[in-house]
This record gives sequence, C-alpha cells and structure tokens, in this order.
Amino acid sequence: MGGLGPISPRILLAGLLVVAAVAVGAGLSLSVRPLDPHNHEWDGGSALEAQLSDEADEFVLARSPAAYREANASSTIAVAPTPAWSAGEGNATAVQEFVERGGTVVVAGEGGDGANELLSDLGAKVRIDGTPLRDVNHYDGSGAVPRATAVTRLPSTEAGRERSAIDPSTLEYVSGVSRVTLSRGSMLELPGDERPTAVRNVSRTIRRTGVTVLVRSSPFAYPDRDGDGQFNVSERLGTYPVVAVESVDKGRVVTVSDTSVFTNALVDRDGNADFVHALGASERTVLLDYSTAPAAPPLAPAVAAVGVYPLLGGGLALVGVALLGLWLLRRREVGSGAGAGSSTGNSVGAVAGVSGRPLTRSMARLRAAETRTLVAGLVVVCAAAVGGAVATGAVPADASPVGGADGDEQGPHFRPSEVTTDVNLTDVERRLGVAVEERAALDERALSGDRVAETRTRLNGSAYRSLVRGYARVLDARGADNRSVAFERLRADQVAFVGALDDYWTTLERYRGVTGEAGEPTPDEVGPENESVANPERYLAHRLERQWRAVDRTATEVAVTYRAAGVGGANATVAADANATVAASGNATGSAGRNVIRPAGGNVTAPAGRNTTEVLEPAGTFADSIRAVAAARESVNESQRTVRADELVTTTLTVSPRTATASPADLVTYTGRVHAANGTGVSNGTVRIVPGNRTVTGNRTVTTRTDESGRFTVSYRPLYLPAEPTALAVEYVPSNSSAFVGSRAVVNLSVRSGEPTVSATVDPGAASTGNEVTVSGAVRAGEAGVPAARYVVTVGGRVVGHGVTDASGRYETVVTVPDLPAGDRTVRVSFVPGVHALVAADAETTVRVRAS
Repeated sequence: MGGLGPISPRILLAGLLVVAAVAVGAGLSLSVRPLDPHNHEWDGGSALEAQLSDEADEFVLARSPAAYREANASSTIAVAPTPAWSAGEGNATAVQEFVERGGTVVVAGEGGDGANELLSDLGAKVRIDGTPLRDVNHYDGSGAVPRATAVTRLPSTEAGRERSAIDPSTLEYVSGVSRVTLSRGSMLELPGDERPTAVRNVSRTIRRTGVTVLVRSSPFAYPDRDGDGQFNVSERLGTYPVVAVESVDKGRVVTVSDTSVFTNALVDRDGNADFVHALGASERTVLLDYSTAPAAPPLAPAVAAVGVYPLLGGGLALVGVALLGLWLLRRREVGSGAGAGSSTGNSVGAVAGVSGRPLTRSMARLRAAETRTLVAGLVVVCAAAVGGAVATGAVPADASPVGGADGDEQGPHFRPSEVTTDVNLTDVERRLGVAVEERAALDERALSGDRVAETRTRLNGSAYRSLVRGYARVLDARGADNRSVAFERLRADQVAFVGALDDYWTTLERYRGVTGEAGEPTPDEVGPENESVANPERYLAHRLERQWRAVDRTATEVAVTYRAAGVGGANATVAADANATVAASGNATGSAGRNVIRPAGGNVTAPAGRNTTEVLEPAGTFADSIRAVAAARESVNESQRTVRADELVTTTLTVSPRTATASPADLVTYTGRVHAANGTGVSNGTVRIVPGNRTVTGNRTVTTRTDESGRFTVSYRPLYLPAEPTALAVEYVPSNSSAFVGSRAVVNLSVRSGEPTVSATVDPGAASTGNEVTVSGAVRAGEAGVPAARYVVTVGGRVVGHGVTDASGRYETVVTVPDLPAGDRTVRVSFVPGVHALVAADAETTVRVRAS
C-alpha cells in the first residue's frame, strides 16, 4: 500500500524560507501605526498620500522641517494629519515661519493628542475640545461616527452676500463638499467661548470671534460629556463647529476636530474625499507633514521603488521564477540519480559491512535533528526580524493592538464598517419629551406676581431654549410636523406671555405705590412723551391698559400653542366646530393672522372692545398650564377693572362703512365718532387705521384726529394688501394724560386686483452703443405713488437695469445702451408685482441707437 513519505528537511526548509521571506519583507516594508503612509489597513494613511499627490500640482512628503523652509509659503498648503508627527511638536519654529510667510496649515486632532499645543505654537485661537461628538440622526453605522452636514456657503442673493462677513476665499477649503464624516471626532472651541457652543449664524460668529466655521455638525449632534455613549437631556443638540479657518499673521490655520477623516477607512467616504480634494486643490503645492514621525520601515523605499518602476518589479519577478525553475530542475535530476542507484544500495551497504536497517535509523535521526535545528534557527531569524521592525518604528514598541475584537473599540477611532447603530430616535424623543413637558409646564404659583419674574428668567435661559429647540427638531425628524411647529413656537409664546404678565404686575405695583405712600415715579418711568408728571396715576393707568391688552393677546396665543404641543400630532389650528359665533363687528384675528381663542375660564369681555371666540375645554398634556394661564389673565382682568374704574372713563368708537370693496388705486373713506358712555364726544383724540397684516412691507398706519364733538374722517388706500377680504382695526388711541380709555372697532375690506400706471422717459433720446442714458418715471396707483415698487428696464429686449421706486413712487436709473443695430429701439420699464393686489404693468418709449 503506497502513501506519502516523510517531508524532506530541504523541502521544509525551502517552504519556511519562503514564508519567512514574505513575513520579514512585509514586516520591514509596512507599518501598523495609525495614519502612517505605509499602513494600508483601515486606520492607515496610504490613501491620504495617494489622494493628495493626485490633486496637487506639486506634492511633497515632508520627512523633516526643512521642507517648510524650502516651500513657497504663499502657494503651499501643509496638511498635518497627526499632531504628534508634525513639525509643531519639536520643530515649531519652522511651521511658525511658514505661516508668517503666508502659508496655510491644516491641523487635525482630537484635543488630547498634541493638537492644541501645535495650535498654540502657531498662534491660532481655536482649540479642540476633546469631548466626543455624537449624532442621533445623521451618522454612518453608529452615532459615534457622525456626519457633519452643515457646510458654510455664501448667501444666494447679492444683497445677502454684501451683508455677509464671510470671505469667499476661505470657502475654497470646502468647495464642492456636502458633508464630512467623523469617527469619534470632537468639536472646536472658538475664541471667547468657555466650551464649544452650537453655531447658528456664521457671519455673526465671524464678527464675534474672527474665525470662519467651515463645517458644522447636523442639528442632531450633541457632546457626549459623560462618555456613556447615550444621549441625556443635559447634552444639548445643536450644530457644533468641527472645521474652521482663521488668519494668523499672513497665513491661515485650518483646524479639523478629528484625525480619522484622513484614515483609509474614511478618506473616501461620505464627503471626505471631496474635502481632501478641496484641500489639495486650494493651493498649487501640497505638503504632507510627517516631519517628526518615526522612520519609514527599512524595506519601504525598495517596495516603493518596485511600485514606481514596473519594469524593475517585473524583472525581479522573472529572476525569481527562473531561480525557482532551476532549483526544481536540479532536484529532479538529483532524484533520478538516487532512484537509479537504489537497486544497488543494499550491495553497497553489504560490501561496507553495514546492514540496511541501522543505516535507515541513522538517517531518520539525522533528518529529525536537522528539521529541529532548521525550525529553531528560523524562529530565531524571524524574532530578529520582528525586533528590527519594532526598532525602526514599523510596529508599536509596546505591541498594543490597534483595534478591539468587539468592533466597538477601534483604538482612537471607530471603524465604520464594524459598528452598527446604537441610536434610537424614539428613545431620544421620549427622554427629551419628559424633560420638555416638565419644564414647559406653568402653574398658578409660577405666574403669580411674586414669582413671575423668576419664571421669566427661567424661560429666557439658554438651557430651556436649547432643550425646546432640540425637541422640536427630533419631533420633525420623527415626522410629527404639527407638534414640532408647536414646540418651536412654544417658548417664544411663553416668553411673550410671561413677559407681558411681569410687566403688568411691575407697573401695577408702581401704580399702587404712586397712589399710596411709595412716592412719584421718575421722569424715565413716566416717559418722554409727557411734558410733566403732574398726573402720574393717569399715566400709569394708561400704561397698564396697554400691558393689559398685551397680556390678553399673548395669553390667547400661548394657550393655542400649549394645546397643539400637548396633544401628540394635534393641528396647531382649532377645529371649525370649536369656534362660537363671533361678534357682529367682525372676525377677530390675532398676531400674524392667528385665530383669537380663549381658554375656558378666561374673561370673555376683552379689553378695548376686542372680539373673541370661545374654545374647547383645556385638554392634553398641558391642560393644567392652560388653566393656569387663564387664571393669571383673569387676575389681571380683575385688577385692571379696578384701575380703570378709579382713573379712566370708558369710550365707544363707531365707524362706517363696516364693509367696503376697493382696489389699490381706490381711496376708502371712513367716518365715525368717539364718545363716552354719557354721550360726550372725545375731542382732539387720535384715531388710526391698523392694517390687517402688519408683516407686509409698506403697510403703514393711517391716523387722524377727532373734532370737538368727537367725530372723525380718515381715508385708507390698500396699496399693499393682497386681493382678498381683510380685517382692518379702527382704534381710538388716547394720550397718556387723557382721562379716557381707548376703544376699537373692526371693519371688513375686500380688496380686488388693480393695475398701476407706469411712466417712462429716456434722456438723452439718442446714444451710441456702450453709452449711458437715464431712464426715469413713476409707478402710480390712482393718485398715489407706489413706494418700494420693483421694476426692470429693457432696451431692445435686453435687460439693462432694475431697482425700486422711492417713497413717492418715482424712479431714476442710469443704464448702458447694449450692442444693437442702429435705429429706434424700444425701452420698456416693467413693474414687477409682489404679494399685494397690484398686477404687472409696463411703459414703453424709444431711444435712437446711433451707428458706431
């Protein structure tokens, strides 16, 4: 029965030598140090070197600080992916001089790796915080691998760019970048900040700090300050800075809060390739800084040479194959010779007087000893090779592993391909919801006169503001759109109501002091509109009237918002069947077109004749808060009724017509009367018409005065109202010294579309191509000029100018005659309609184009 014979020591030796050669060659030509250009694993830097060398016109791999001194600083960007290996640690002077000469340095780090020391050496003001940054909604595999999605861009409009503080040249470093993916990255701490703060307005930040934030996290990122990997409500969501640039001397320093963006695993992932491309393309020369890094592995130059010169690599391969062929051929010849002599082996042994069996045993012992000796020697050789690799810096001297076996602890960073999500947005919503609902609730004690100032301070605090804003974002990401809108408004409505309430109680306390023993108010408290403080009680009573109205309005608004926020998925608008019949004087509207809705328990008689509608019973999470708001308003109502009875006389305002129809070209005239309860007219009083939509530009209030019998006439032109029914408020506004209370009525105005008239003239009437002419005229609606009306000027069908009319509706602009054939050419001025009821219109004239 045949079988395999024992392995020849020589064959074993050959195999082990091949293995040893490969192992030793790899060990002496490769590295396992993170971000080393000779490390081709996930945390290596070989891909960074390849990408930067492809992007740059000239690429320099700096192995000494001399590269900084030899570089043309004004056209060079230096990338320092690992602070501990950059020239900043031991050779800071070279880098400082490079920046002073106008060079740009990119410093990446996580805060505790020498990056801040390098930034300090360079004179930069930005620091890397070191706290891990996580994201609950924008991440790659795990919240610990966040995607920073807020990349700075110039405003889209010319006017916006003029107002912006952003230097367009700084945006070259993020040109074409849509996001940057980090792996256990951190945040940047800007000058003047004690810790990293979310950046909402880049221009404002530039003016405050002198630093341009280029990339920020998504709004769902948070600093994991307790390091537990889980979001809690004390860790605020926000757009935190992760990449920024600042000017230092004649140069610039770009700070990146994570080195992992340059690793092989991330350098071409989710926007990072675009970021590296933008850095490489920003200057003519790119310097990759490894000036104080450990020496390259001993065989790395040879491997690099083989890679650079394909003919050399091919030649070495052919030589190897030829030598292997010759060795195998020689082994075959030797084997054939041994087989031929085997038939005579026994006779030879007999002649020698030596039996075959003892010889076989001797050869076996010899081969076994030879094999053990060869293996032992090979182990010694490999150990020496490994020791040499450690000594040259190819592997860590302490043999510490780069990554953990569990795929979660990957040295300084996470390996994106080996981590999965640890973020549950539902859980984040639950945690934030509990905290927000607890902090957003208002009870009667918090709204009482002695506690309302404290409540106002709490609502204005940044912690509560950030909490509500973050919760609204999470709701929006979860698809709870209506509720997210409600929570976005909630804090603002709370602040407005509590602020109005605080102002009222403060003024009431002063009023009671004036009418009692506390003394008179100062002139500043009385106000500059009064010539004297002869009657401070009356002045303060009028102030209380205004503040009473503010309390009434804001209480309505916060109650509506509370209801929408407190009922999951509830609409911010109230169902139609919830509204009772409105007063005959017309529908009432709140600010910004909101329905005026009163929580149950509120006073149905509004101050100053405000029209109201009843609402549903308080319900949902914030039912108790709605009741507390209603109780606080009723307390104000009761107090103000007493003040009004003591100091002021109630008035009534009548007005006609109650309904009218008009276009922007029409002038609607209203007549009416203001009188006291006993019929006495209020003379020399101010009456005004308040537009239904105060947010539209140009909707100015129209005022008049009453005559001796309290009668008035006032005209209103709906220049800026949309073509739809609109409610206008006609109000009597008493002065601070008046003995009367203000009053109010609502009229309905249906606005129809109207066409303005446009005029145009050209001066001079003839000009050559390239010469300037002045185009002027006016835009009018009936007898009135239309201010701030947009227009466009064309000559021969080509746009040559645009602008807006002045306060009287006139315009004048200088334009250049375009390249047109000689002859009379049409000059057209076109009015561009906005949100108002005016429709498009234009005017035409001619200019004679002279032959060139």
